[in-house]
Amino acid sequence: MQIPEALTKIVAGENLSQSDTAAVFQQIMSGDATPGQIGAVLAALRVKGETAEEIAGAALTMRELSTKVAVNSDHWLTPAEPAAVAASCSIFQPPPPLSRPLLEPKSLNTAIAK
Repeated sequence: MQIPEALTKIVAGENLSQSDTAAVFQQIMSGDATPGQIGAVLAALRVKGETAEEIAGAALTMRELSTKVAVNSDHWLTPAEPAAVAASCSIFQPPPPLSRPLLEPKSLNTAIAK
């Protein structure tokens, strides 16, 4: 589906199918759409209200066109590790105990009496 046809449907309040939305976003993401067309499609979808099918179609195209990054899996945390990592980080450690209370009992009573 071409962008002008999609805009006509969206402005009329009709929902796009997942495949139609994917085709529209293919044009947008590949640079074939003008800035005006991109703005019109996004604004029209927002005003109409995006459906789950339309969001899925856009997401599929974005995922298809995204740059894949190879990652060394040795650096991933397993689900059991975050607690162990948190326990070893100083920012997660409780502060050391105070050598004396912040307020002496006498000054606390005076503060409450005022």
